[in-house]
Amino acid sequence: MNRIKIIAIYLSTLSIIFFILYFITNILLYLAFTISSLLLGSTLLLIPYESREEAFLRGLTFLTYDFYANMEKLLKEFDVNRRGIYFSVKTNGDKSIRIAVPLIEKSPPLAERDLGGIITSSGGSYLMLVPPGFSLIKYFFGKQEAVTPIELEDYQIEDILSRCLCDIIELCTSIKVLSTAEHIVIKLYNPIKEFYGIEKVFPRTVYSIGSPYSSIVASIVSYALNKRIQIFSEKFSRGEITIEMDVV
Repeated sequence: MNRIKIIAIYLSTLSIIFFILYFITNILLYLAFTISSLLLGSTLLLIPYESREEAFLRGLTFLTYDFYANMEKLLKEFDVNRRGIYFSVKTNGDKSIRIAVPLIEKSPPLAERDLGGIITSSGGSYLMLVPPGFSLIKYFFGKQEAVTPIELEDYQIEDILSRCLCDIIELCTSIKVLSTAEHIVIKLYNPIKEFYGIEKVFPRTVYSIGSPYSSIVASIVSYALNKRIQIFSEKFSRGEITIEMDVV
């Protein structure tokens, strides 16, 4: 889209130059060039072109809504409205991330290995899910070849989240992290607005795994800290999202 605007400005400028030449020389050919350049330039400026990035973001939004719609039907089928737990697992020797949504109350913790599907063990039942942030985590930590310390400071978590969410997928413009031993508060500034209000459309899914914003954040934090994370709350405002998570 920027290229089209540059061409439009160039043609409009060129029309002015041709008009000046016509005014000086009175040659009709310059007048013809003036009119044609002006028409092309103004047309390119006025036509509402959509960039590839905007179209891709809209398509990605549709796919995310489809995922949440499928999850909503699945949770309704099992009559589940409980908060899921994000935790790291071993998959074919590699570290990965999953969400365990309890199907019954007071289900005991699961072993940190990829069991897949619906799990019933030790008196507990869980729905095991791959979170929306799975591929981002695989890409980032695989590309960076990052070796994550056992304990990370707030600024280190903030740096990881910033590189993932601000630089790679541009979900927001900046991030702030405040944490204690058992509670983590993360603020996303100027996030994309495509998923605002998704909790009204898919209330069970958002309650269980969080919105797309908090789900991606919880996945990264759980993976980086190697701890079980549960989303406690989300607060949406005009240019900010506040996500509160508990270490469980």
